Amino acid sequence: MAESLNMKHGTGQILTEKDIEILKKSSNLNEEEIRRTHAEFWEEFPGGKMNKEEFIKYYQLISNDDQKLRENDDKAFNVFDENHDDVIDFAEFLFMLACDSNSELARKYGHMFEIRNTSGNGQLDKNELTAFITNTLAIFGQEHRPDDKDPATIASITFSLLGAEENETVNKEQFTIGCIKYPILVDLFNSNTVESS
Repeated sequence: MAESLNMKHGTGQILTEKDIEILKKSSNLNEEEIRRTHAEFWEEFPGGKMNKEEFIKYYQLISNDDQKLRENDDKAFNVFDENHDDVIDFAEFLFMLACDSNSELARKYGHMFEIRNTSGNGQLDKNELTAFITNTLAIFGQEHRPDDKDPATIASITFSLLGAEENETVNKEQFTIGCIKYPILVDLFNSNTVESS
């Protein structure tokens, strides 16, 4: 699932059929949209990479001057710079566009985050997520079955996919992007919390 960005398919100046196939899965865009965006990206950034300053300029344009979003420019760069090489390549750029085009999904996952963030501090820790899953199972009268993943395991999987250590926290943006990027998170929540969100 994360193969598309980890293997860096689609970062070259020429897109192969394999690149297109993988980028379609990771971005939910069609081939025509990917090819058009790829040509525009390479025209704008002939080296095939966008530096942090260029990213922030672009990110501010698509964030509609929302001051709260603009305050998180550095965090956004770090989220989309998957391999932490201090530049955004085409595959990372395409994923950023996919997240922006999934604004309805982003709102849904943002709501999921708010429900789980019981401390109200804008950061979600593993204990909060584990407690939420446990309580939701109890509310819906479900008992943990041996073949299910237990709430602590679901929370651990979530944190691992979001790139956070067990003792760290994640913010709303990380959680939202993670849910868009890794649909397994939503599947985990829905199958283990009876579509509680």
